[in-house]
Amino acid sequence: MASLNNQSLEFASASSRLDGLLELRRQLAVAIDTCENARDKATLSARFLDVVSAIADEESKVVPAGVTGLDQLKARREQRMKERGKQSG
Repeated sequence: MASLNNQSLEFASASSRLDGLLELRRQLAVAIDTCENARDKATLSARFLDVVSAIADEESKVVPAGVTGLDQLKARREQRMKERGKQSG
């Protein structure tokens, strides 16, 4: 999967459905963080949760043979740690 940092949703979606969903999740997170209207924030948050669920569905489809659920959990945790490191740095 390509590293998608601040790329257009159109470009990310052209790569794969998962890349498009990941970029949409990023864009929704930014929109939620900057949103001042409570009703809009609630709508964006609901959509964010839908996208997170769709990402989980897509990721479950691409599990390599021999990879356990624990391996997947560790990989997701490592990815989140990398993302947090990039955001704070």
